[in-house]
Amino acid sequence: MAKSKVTSKSKSNTKSKSNTKSKTHTLPAGYKTIERAPNWDAVKHPVIEGVRSSVHSVILNKGKKDERAVSVMTVSDETIGDVTVWESGMLADLFSRTKEGDTVRIEYLGEGKAAKPGQNPPKLFSAAVKE
Repeated sequence: MAKSKVTSKSKSNTKSKSNTKSKTHTLPAGYKTIERAPNWDAVKHPVIEGVRSSVHSVILNKGKKDERAVSVMTVSDETIGDVTVWESGMLADLFSRTKEGDTVRIEYLGEGKAAKPGQNPPKLFSAAVKE
C-alpha cells in the first residue's frame, strides 16, 4: 500500500500590530502644521475650539466618474491638537463665512434622521466664530 506524503505549512493569521498608540500632539508656539492633521473624531471629542487654517480641496475618487472635490481645513484645538475638519452640508457656512486665523468652535450634536431608508443619517453640528 502506497502512502502519500502530506506536507502542510501552517500560516499565521495574526497580523503584527504596531505598539504606537494614538497620542495628542501640540506644536510649540510659532509652529504651523505642514501636513494634513488627523481627522477630527467628533464622537470621541464632540467639541473643538481653536484657530482655523486656510481651506483647501481634496480630490476624492480621482479618475472615476464619481470624482469630486471636498474642502478641508485644520482647527488647532488646545486640548487635542490639530485636527482636520471635512466640509459637509451642516458645516458649509463655517467654511464659507470664516477665514484663516479666525477662532472657531464646532460642536457635534449627534445624528439626524435619514431622508430615505437605507441612507446614512446626517451628522448635526453647531458652529460659531469668535468675535
